[in-house]
Amino acid sequence: MNLENVDFNYPKELVTEYGAKAGLLMHIANHLPHIPQMPMVVKKLDEPAKDFLARADEAKIPWPRIFRSSAIAELAGFEGAFPTHKVDTYKGEDGISTYFIVDGEYSLLENEAEFNANLEDLVEEIADSSQEIERDDSLSSEINVIAAQYVRCKYKGALIKHPNRPDFYLTTLIRKEGFDDKLTLSYRPGGGFSRFGEDWRNSINLTKDSKKQLETVIGWHDEIAKILDPNWVYVLEFGLMPSVLFQAHFFKQIQEADFRFDFKRGGPWEPVVIGITDKEGEDYELLFDYIKKKRTNLPSLLYSNLHDKSEDVESPGYLFRDCAGILAHQDVKAIRQSKVALLYPRTSPNGLQDGLIINVVSDGFNVRLTNKLTGQELS
Repeated sequence: MNLENVDFNYPKELVTEYGAKAGLLMHIANHLPHIPQMPMVVKKLDEPAKDFLARADEAKIPWPRIFRSSAIAELAGFEGAFPTHKVDTYKGEDGISTYFIVDGEYSLLENEAEFNANLEDLVEEIADSSQEIERDDSLSSEINVIAAQYVRCKYKGALIKHPNRPDFYLTTLIRKEGFDDKLTLSYRPGGGFSRFGEDWRNSINLTKDSKKQLETVIGWHDEIAKILDPNWVYVLEFGLMPSVLFQAHFFKQIQEADFRFDFKRGGPWEPVVIGITDKEGEDYELLFDYIKKKRTNLPSLLYSNLHDKSEDVESPGYLFRDCAGILAHQDVKAIRQSKVALLYPRTSPNGLQDGLIINVVSDGFNVRLTNKLTGQELS
């Protein structure tokens, strides 16, 4: 990545030496020590994996440990592109046999030396993982690797602050990795939490104490923005019960529309709108099938159920329905790269057809969709 062309403020020395993920976390730890983080050690570029792991042992990083990437390119992209592994170990009943546990998969090893060799291979796999991605100027041949304590939180989650609406947040919690036990909430200070999406997709009920913890985590966002770049909003990945910060990531630049609609729809059926247009709006060709060739030269507005979308498709605009559970890595990537994204918590507007030409007017709070052929508003 050509860091000279990055249009936001960030801790350059830390990111250059330790990669984006670790560099930003170190900067936050230096300036906001009250925000809890996992103890971690970061592999330097060209440092042998054996030496890095020895430093992790010297730092007494507890087991289980999580090993993850810290590429400079993650400063503004590559969400979920690099491997992350949870590693644990224990001795067998004989006191000699050693188990190597990676992401829940057990391997019985003959001795400690074999365990160390496997762990070094895993670290090198992450360090070299950029070589498996289609090459471009954003990637170096080697990336930094983080070894950190794996924290057993009751919930793990992600949150974003809205780039066009002051003091509006969207967050999703997961109770256990690999299961569909989730809860998606919108939040406004003074207005509290509101469930977002179909009830059957929101299967977690928070206690008073866990809601209070979540409010505290949401409050971290503006503290972090202040010491990075307050002209941007961020994605935070975190644990809850106990509360701990896992990652902070640049999301979108703050933008404010130069107009406001004279109506305010709101409610459980209306979308969260991310992105703004001018008063006249912008025309899009609605696509149900991203493989199908477009009929026009207009930008595409990709229509999809959030849970069925392709992970590799980029589009100038998105119209997602059934958005409970949003904010996985690929969701964040799609929204971040788009000009406008309409996140319908449940069903989508009536009258949508593949290939339809739609005028989209958004002030970042509400949206008006109009069928260009008939002039009728879609609702």
